Amino acid sequence: MRKRFDYQSFLLTSLLLIAIPKVGISQSSNMYLHTDRDYYFPGDTVWFKGYFLSEGLFANNLHNMYMKLIDTQGKELLQAVAFINNGVTASHFRIPSNYAATEIYINANTVLDSCADSKPYFKRLHILQIAKADGGMEPQGKPILNQGYLLNIIPEGGVLLSGVENKIILQVLDGDGYPGKADGKLVDDSGKVLEQFQTDSVGLAAVELTAEADRDYTIEWTATDGNKQKNILPKAVFGSKINLVDQDSIVLVQLQTTKESENVFVSVGIGKRKLFDQELTLKSGKKINIPLQKRDIEMGILQASLFDTQQKVLSRRSMLLEQERVFLTPQVTFMGEFTDKSEGKINVQLPDGEEIAKLSVSVTDIAIPVDTTQSILTDLYFQPLSQDELRNPQTYWEGAKQKDLFIQAHKWNYTYCPTADSMIIDPILTIKGQINLEKKSFTKFYEEYQNEIKKGKKGNIPARGASFGYQDERSDRMQYTEVIFDKNGQFTVPNLIVFDSLDTKFVQVYRILKFTPFKVKYQFYDKKQFLKPIYYPQSLLSERSKLLSGNQDVERDDYLRDARGNRILQTAEVTYPS
Repeated sequence: MRKRFDYQSFLLTSLLLIAIPKVGISQSSNMYLHTDRDYYFPGDTVWFKGYFLSEGLFANNLHNMYMKLIDTQGKELLQAVAFINNGVTASHFRIPSNYAATEIYINANTVLDSCADSKPYFKRLHILQIAKADGGMEPQGKPILNQGYLLNIIPEGGVLLSGVENKIILQVLDGDGYPGKADGKLVDDSGKVLEQFQTDSVGLAAVELTAEADRDYTIEWTATDGNKQKNILPKAVFGSKINLVDQDSIVLVQLQTTKESENVFVSVGIGKRKLFDQELTLKSGKKINIPLQKRDIEMGILQASLFDTQQKVLSRRSMLLEQERVFLTPQVTFMGEFTDKSEGKINVQLPDGEEIAKLSVSVTDIAIPVDTTQSILTDLYFQPLSQDELRNPQTYWEGAKQKDLFIQAHKWNYTYCPTADSMIIDPILTIKGQINLEKKSFTKFYEEYQNEIKKGKKGNIPARGASFGYQDERSDRMQYTEVIFDKNGQFTVPNLIVFDSLDTKFVQVYRILKFTPFKVKYQFYDKKQFLKPIYYPQSLLSERSKLLSGNQDVERDDYLRDARGNRILQTAEVTYPS
């Protein structure tokens, strides 16, 4: 029995990326995949749209996204390439109908950048198994907790300076690394309560303290398990610190020292792009403020580091630099009724005065849960810099009362990409093919082919090859080009960009060779051999020895058909020649 759909049970999601002025040239780019859902049944088609940014703008030098679908044991189910046009791609793939696990992973990357530590994009999709649906949908919350709460004490800038005001970030985690709630107080060595605190829903709080080097300070706190604990703060020292201060249209890189004088080295970057380096001399009692205009910097994690003359890290500070964002609310109207066998339509109209916007739309049954673990913000700006696995980053980001505490409590990668005079250009993949004979020796076939060429030379007739015909979903007719193959039967098809699925026709032009039975194997081909890395989730690292084990058959149709019988686009399988 079919379920009756009502327009009120549909979810409409719109995404709008705002571009900002480009500053400098960097080799790194960020990406985000927006899938039509986050939960699928085996056999479902996953439609996705990809966004690729470089310096806050849509990347115009990328042509290909290399994607791999991985199961929960790390086994590769398919490889695919999606064409990128002006920083955006749209494609799809199919979940194998016999897929039995409850999660599946997308690994994707573009052309390698200049950062040695760059890793591919990673996204987790949930698979709903029908056999488990009768007992109710499995909860998607955090697992059973390992009780035993811990407190992380993080001085702002990484150092507690004596004689000046310090902010101290407090982070409470349970034994499994998930946030925990706690109440507590800051107490000095005389037992005086200096400040009280309560963590937010993601385990974060902050206290302020003007510390003295010869005194001890303690955090006394109680988590939700009722256990009372004490943690001693690190000793206050005489040293130097860097801080970032948000002031409307500018951000101040603020430096101070409690030493009489110290020579330091300052390094500031946004994301993986270095902004500037500077050598300075700090003096006690005098703050140095370096202003940064927000309008000149793209959105991202702003990172500031302070080193001594021996390049030892003295202090570090991070913050999320956000740009002014404009949210457009489209006018959505429903035409017709969404009933069995009906064709209801959805009309999306931009507000008055807006002519164009990049829009992604997902229409799903309200019974399918909506995942909030990833978003454009977390994927484009958090994931590329995170040193550790991000657990439910969108949920925790939204739950943090003070967003800056979330940024400071996390461990970010401070390695910047080298800046070059020219950007790495991602070549468009072409098709490479090879003729495989069924019954006849190819050596004999090639001799006969060469004989035909020699006969033509006597009459000044140029050498012929084979007729290659191709037609994609956007064309109304087959197009032809002629290709020359070598003694191994290999050939390339130049200047052919594949947007969608492709019908091909291959015919030997010499009449005497036309009736030789043969098959042609095709590959996407790139003369530059880029490494195609795979990022395995932290929980699967122990399974790497089993990645190629097992004999699970993966169902792959030559093409798919929709409910009306029309053929729909099939993601191409890709092989990379050695």
